[in-house]
Amino acid sequence: MAASQKSKTFLLLGRRAFSLPEALIVIAVIGIMAAIGIPVISGLIPSSESAIAQRNLNLLNGAVHNFKQSYWEIPSASTDENIFRSLQFRDPVNPLPGTPFLSATARFLASSSDQTYRASWNGTVFRLHQKGAVGSGFDLMKMSESTTPYVSTTNGPAVGPP
Repeated sequence: MAASQKSKTFLLLGRRAFSLPEALIVIAVIGIMAAIGIPVISGLIPSSESAIAQRNLNLLNGAVHNFKQSYWEIPSASTDENIFRSLQFRDPVNPLPGTPFLSATARFLASSSDQTYRASWNGTVFRLHQKGAVGSGFDLMKMSESTTPYVSTTNGPAVGPP
């Protein structure tokens, strides 16, 4: 029985494995791939956040333009919240085609943090506040859909005719 254990040991030692130079080459190739890939991957998150913020800003401004074409110019002194709610308004008695211009389930959170992209009303359209910039407005990165739609408590849009 001792002889059979010796033969098994010799069989295991006789197998071919990577030599030290081969292992070093593999590690070097992996290191080069990581050195190329990590900077590329680390740039994806900021550029994707910027793209999401721009998309949400375009969504807001598109709704503003549709509102202006269907109703009236939005007064320049209007608040962000009133404009947002007006874009979600749909007259239950005589709805205009295309209303609401902004989904009734859309939720934007107000923020003044300089760590996120924000949109604020400049009197004509919503403008973008980049990360690091001072200002308050809707947090464009936290757009969400609610399960309960916004229902207006007024007989018209929150921003009246000028």
